[in-house]
Amino acid sequence: MIAYLSGILIEKKPTEAILEVNGIGYHVHISTITHEKLPDSGSNLTLHTYLHVREDAMQLYGFLSPEERGFFKLLIGISGVGPKLAQTILSGFEIEKLQQAIREQDLKLISSIAGVGKKTAERIVIELKDKFTGMEIKTKDMPRISQSSQQDAFSALISLGFTKQMADKAITEAIKQAPNAEVDELIKIALRHIKS
Repeated sequence: MIAYLSGILIEKKPTEAILEVNGIGYHVHISTITHEKLPDSGSNLTLHTYLHVREDAMQLYGFLSPEERGFFKLLIGISGVGPKLAQTILSGFEIEKLQQAIREQDLKLISSIAGVGKKTAERIVIELKDKFTGMEIKTKDMPRISQSSQQDAFSALISLGFTKQMADKAITEAIKQAPNAEVDELIKIALRHIKS
C-alpha cells in the first residue's frame, strides 16, 4: 500500500490533483475541502493516501492528514458506502463537524450531503458513533449552540444560494462570535462573514 506521496503539486481541481514524485505523476482523488486547503501549483506537498483496488482499476485517494484518511477508511467499511461516496461525504463538511453530527445522531445534517439518503445516514451513525474514541481526530472547542438552531441557519444560507462549504464556515465563525445568538441573529452574522 502507498502510505503517502511527497512531491510537487502539478495540477489541482476540485476533486482531483496530480502530484509529481521523482518524475512520475500520480493522479489522486481528493475531497473539495482538501482542495480548498491545497497550496498553489508548483508547491511541495505531502498527501496521505489510500489505494483502492478494483478488478478494472486502481485509484489513489489523497488526504492532508492521517485523521482524514482514518475517517475515510471507516466510511468505506460501512455497507453501501464506496470510496466515491466517502469522498463526497468528506466534501460535505469538515471531519470535526461530521464527527459531532454522528455523535449527536444528527441524521438531518448527514443526509443533507448529496448522495446520502436517510438509510445510509442511519448506517453511518449506527456503525460509527462508538468508534471515535479510538481515533485521534482533533475536535475544535465549539460553543454549545443547539443543533436545531445551527441547522435552521444552515438551511437558510443554502436557500439563499450559498454552497454548503460557505454556509458551514460562515455559521462556525458566527457561533464563535455570538455563541448565544438566536437563529435570525446567527444568519445575519454568518452573512457578514460570507461577504467579508
